[in-house]
Amino acid sequence: MICLSVVFILCYFDSGAHSEDQVTQSPDSQISEGESVRINCHYQTSSFNTMQWYKQAPNQGLKFINRAWGSGTHGDNSGKYKPAVDTSSKTGSLTIQPSVSDSAIYYCAIEPAQ
Repeated sequence: MICLSVVFILCYFDSGAHSEDQVTQSPDSQISEGESVRINCHYQTSSFNTMQWYKQAPNQGLKFINRAWGSGTHGDNSGKYKPAVDTSSKTGSLTIQPSVSDSAIYYCAIEPAQ
């Protein structure tokens, strides 16, 4: 059994965060090896540039997985992770083809437009 905890954070890389900005998350997931899982992230912000995904395995630091924007993605291209973002509905997702080593907490972060 693989345990995926999903935590979503709203990260700003400048001082432009506003109190109305927020990110909501999918519930925690437990899946069997070989099953895929889709983690959803919904955001409310007045300024969007990219959605970024991070993974934190037990007793380890954050590891960048991928970033997505309206027209593309950048990051891990192994086929294990598939990010997507829809700026019109202010939602994003990360689909994972997990193995046991993917038991972790996953973070969604939003980077604002400059």
